[in-house]
Amino acid sequence: MDICATQVLGAKMSILNWFRKLICKQDNLELTQCQLELEDADDLVERVTAQLQKDKDEITQLQTTLLTERNRLVVLTNQYSNLQGKLDTQIRKDKDEIIQLQTDLLTERNKVQVAIEQYAILQGKLDTQIADSNTLNKTLTDNIEKLNIELVALKTELDITKEELAQKEKDITPPTPTFEPAGVIDIYELSSLLMDLFPDAPIYLSDETYNLCTLEDVKRFLAWENTDSFVYESKTFDCDNFSRRLGGGIEIYPWATIPFGIVWTNLHALNCFVDSNKTFYFVEPQSDNVRTSLEAWQGNEIRFIVI
Repeated sequence: MDICATQVLGAKMSILNWFRKLICKQDNLELTQCQLELEDADDLVERVTAQLQKDKDEITQLQTTLLTERNRLVVLTNQYSNLQGKLDTQIRKDKDEIIQLQTDLLTERNKVQVAIEQYAILQGKLDTQIADSNTLNKTLTDNIEKLNIELVALKTELDITKEELAQKEKDITPPTPTFEPAGVIDIYELSSLLMDLFPDAPIYLSDETYNLCTLEDVKRFLAWENTDSFVYESKTFDCDNFSRRLGGGIEIYPWATIPFGIVWTNLHALNCFVDSNKTFYFVEPQSDNVRTSLEAWQGNEIRFIVI
């Protein structure tokens, strides 16, 4: 702007000079020359004015751009402040977390130190216990060897005692009773006898012939045999178990040759036999009671007979 003003001022001074010359000089040629110079000055003024307006417009544009950039700078400054605030907050947070981690690390380090000390204590106790255990094992080994020696001696004594007891039992146990056969009955005669007594009952006979003995012989065997000493237990050792126990107990020579068997009724299981008089008897295995007929509690219907 200063250059343009200077140029304008110079132009005006030139005009004044030209007027002076015009006044001073009467020569038309000079006047004409001044007019031409004045025209040139007007052109110059116009150009300078146009340039001045252009510069003014550029300055206005620059001011607008400057204002825009200033506003952008303000926005960026605010953004920077916000980011700086967030960064400061994050730094403080990270610093707090680092402090907390350091505290936790110190705590865990202390715990590890305590654990190491406890481990050392426990290791010491374990070493002591191992030493004690080794001593105890040696003591136990010595004791076991002594006990083995004593057990061998006791076993020897026990074997001797068993032999002595077996001999004494043999001496005091009554011999198995026996009998002299008082007759023989074959399968046909026995089957006929039983069918006459129990026409509706299934009868199963296993041998072709049987030796017969007296009623007293059977009672002597029952007194010697111990099935009646067992305890009745419902569903585990009841009447059918008693009858099979006595039926199995008589399966020794010579008693296995007599017609002795098992009877099942509608209420009970018991034993039976036929004596030398060819009389049929019921035997209650739980009491060794011998009868020719059933008691009421034993039932009233024969289901089957096996001899």
